[in-house]
Amino acid sequence: MKSNASLPLTFGPKPTPPARWWLAWLQLLCAWLLCMLLCANVALVLTKGWPQDETRPQAKAQGDCAPTEVVAKPRRTHRCGGA
Repeated sequence: MKSNASLPLTFGPKPTPPARWWLAWLQLLCAWLLCMLLCANVALVLTKGWPQDETRPQAKAQGDCAPTEVVAKPRRTHRCGGA
């Protein structure tokens, strides 16, 4: 095997593409906007409560899986449908 091919021995720096500095600022702006929206939603939940709390106020007063007495039958039944 003959290897007399000459290899280029220039190890200079590669030319860099033009910097897209505005992409970093755009990404930072979008991250800041999402953070502000999240903070606003958390503030609304802390002041007003969850949206389903306004439609079902009885959910706070009693538990979802509490055993209840049936008037017609004297035995106890579970509300969650479990045995």
